[in-house]
Amino acid sequence: SDKPVCFTARGLFWTLRDWCGFEGLCTMFYDQPDLVHEMMDFWTDFLITLYEPVLSLIRADFCIINEDMAYKHAAMISGPMMREFMVPRYKRLIEFFKRHGVEFVVMDSDGHNSQILAAFMPEGLDGIQPMEIAAHNDPEEYLAQYPKLVTWGGIDKRELRFDKPRVRAEVKKRFETARRHRRFIPRVDHGVPPDIPVRSFLYMVELIQG
Repeated sequence: SDKPVCFTARGLFWTLRDWCGFEGLCTMFYDQPDLVHEMMDFWTDFLITLYEPVLSLIRADFCIINEDMAYKHAAMISGPMMREFMVPRYKRLIEFFKRHGVEFVVMDSDGHNSQILAAFMPEGLDGIQPMEIAAHNDPEEYLAQYPKLVTWGGIDKRELRFDKPRVRAEVKKRFETARRHRRFIPRVDHGVPPDIPVRSFLYMVELIQG
């Protein structure tokens, strides 16, 4: 196929949060760390078992692991916790996906991503998205710091509320970053809120297509 093939996987933090509740999981990192390790091992094994037969038959270009593990200013757990509980399992998952021909493994996390990148990028993760600007992410800064980073998003949805010159300036800014660093596809940095005029959104699409 001449079009990229992508699939998604429910991540470790995401899944355990569903099982235990957010507050429950956060306290378990301290009170029941062995159980958290066991659950993360189980989910890692489950994902590998689930995708093994599929990836033996189909070649996928990239995988998105859904985590949503950051607030507006910081990650939901500390860097040391990520490295202890999550990074070893991510290494297994990344090795598995790469062995089956997946070129890029990218985390999906809303919120501020600097701590996540510091923990996961040196260990083989290829990228993170959607690069929300309202959460104090700067694609230019991250791409300069991590030359192999793959990401998309980065067009500040808040700027789409205004007139055409302002929309154009935002799109132009992000595409200049893309030209400098590559491996970055500008698009809206998250869901489009209802106060965005349709004409502004369509103008952004026109600019991107052009």
